[in-house]
Amino acid sequence: MKPTGTFGYRRGFLCLVQTSTMHNHPVRLVTYYPFYQAPETDIQWLVGRQAWTMGHDYAIYSVQVNDPSVRYSRQFRLQNGGSTKPLDVIREPTLCPRVRSGVTTRSLDGRWEKYLLRKGWVTA
Repeated sequence: MKPTGTFGYRRGFLCLVQTSTMHNHPVRLVTYYPFYQAPETDIQWLVGRQAWTMGHDYAIYSVQVNDPSVRYSRQFRLQNGGSTKPLDVIREPTLCPRVRSGVTTRSLDGRWEKYLLRKGWVTA
């Protein structure tokens, strides 16, 4: 099992929330894949918890439940299996950190870099 996102709530659905970055653009993508429709009060305990894939099937995700009396894993299946379309994709801009005036900056693989004459491209 490996972590692949978190559980979230969007437009009345329990969702798998995955974040990624665009290669050369200062944008972070937040994608919501629906599991099932549910009232927010019923799934509030899940929101923000780590989601783990089950084997090679990327349609089934699990969460560890640490109850004082018992510890177990609960599994959830995406609405249409591996072909589930995202409910929402949100684009969030990532702001460039402050650097000295005249220093060249760029966004690469989700992080900001600045160009220094002696060292080349370094993390800003």
